[in-house]
Amino acid sequence: PEEGKHRIICKSKLTGLREYDTLIAMPTKKGDFSDLNRSQRQCLSFSEKKAIAFLAAFPRQQVQQFTSQFLTRSYPAGLRVTSSNPNPVPHWAAGIHMVALNYQTMDEAIMINAGLFNA
Repeated sequence: PEEGKHRIICKSKLTGLREYDTLIAMPTKKGDFSDLNRSQRQCLSFSEKKAIAFLAAFPRQQVQQFTSQFLTRSYPAGLRVTSSNPNPVPHWAAGIHMVALNYQTMDEAIMINAGLFNA
């Protein structure tokens, strides 16, 4: 059936990690913030350039409403040949759930990410 088409089942070899026994894959599509007719069961990916343009073009409240309905992520521009990173804070503040970062370079964005998410 369509419902189970993207399901990935993994059996954990580690005991006590039941939450990792069954993983669900979520299809990801490059998106456009203006398309509100997409399925809420997919992740919308936006390039750094599209995400910045959207954050500048719409009020923060409207962006947060969009990101409350759709799982979203942004990724660095392909032209970042030095593996530098964009500032992830505006993306997170607007509600973008995942901000992909280049871990090849220990820059300010990586340090901010580590400060917020590393235990």
